[in-house]
Amino acid sequence: MTKLVRTGLIIVLALGVLGSACLNGDRSARPVVIGSKEFPEQFILAEIIAQYLEYEHIPVRRPFLKGDTHVLQEKLLHGEVDLYPEYTGTALAEVLGISEQDGPATTFARLRTQYGKWNLEWVSPLGFSNNFAVIMREEDAQRAHVKTISEAASYPSGWVIGVGREFVYRKDGLQGLVNTYGLPLKAPVLTVPSPNDLYKSLVEKRVDMVVGSMTDPFIDILGLTVLDDDRKYFPQYDAALVVRTACLNSHPHLREALEKLSGKISDEEMRTMNHEVLSSSAEAVAKSFLLRTQLIK
Repeated sequence: MTKLVRTGLIIVLALGVLGSACLNGDRSARPVVIGSKEFPEQFILAEIIAQYLEYEHIPVRRPFLKGDTHVLQEKLLHGEVDLYPEYTGTALAEVLGISEQDGPATTFARLRTQYGKWNLEWVSPLGFSNNFAVIMREEDAQRAHVKTISEAASYPSGWVIGVGREFVYRKDGLQGLVNTYGLPLKAPVLTVPSPNDLYKSLVEKRVDMVVGSMTDPFIDILGLTVLDDDRKYFPQYDAALVVRTACLNSHPHLREALEKLSGKISDEEMRTMNHEVLSSSAEAVAKSFLLRTQLIK
């Protein structure tokens, strides 16, 4: 009798575990560890991913792990991070050290091939591009008759430039930009820790131009002018998710869930969210986006 009872208990427990696993989808696997770079756009993207995965019953670990490109890449390789949003041009230059530029489709195919050697996969792009942009106050650009970076380079008195800290050291960053165009500098480059500080320095006229991003909301808010990169120095920076293959294998529904985010965020949508987060939280902005796009209900 005791043996029968013990056997019955084992069966009941086993069925309970199986039932729980079916009910909770991927919840029996290790929570997905999401990484994020340390600026608002990435915080929003990380929240969109996390909230959508939770909606799809895929467990997520909070808080997110933060760092720059190289830190997050190392964490991916060591299994400390399972996925994070990356930009194709950044991965090409900073991770692979490739300076030559191809079209977006060729670049993406190359990244998939190279990252595949590390057992990492690129999910189809999210839909928007966060391209670098050289930006000026509109009145200064009009006064100097400057519409392109080449025209700015021919301006005799030179410029004071402001950039983010990481841009100084990037392979697709400051030195290459200055060398490609021969930009004359009349003072040391001002480096700042955040996009807010970057545009504040421009408004306060401590700099003449800054290197920001096309998805920065301050371009529209402040009525700034983006100079044309007429020599095509900057590559395309299409946003996409890089994921560990092992994580995809351990969460059967993860790939399908992530693919549902592909193509859902336009350039305009990302700029809007970057604007919204100035007066709200990344969590709230992400939830609003997911609701209005009907990715969650």
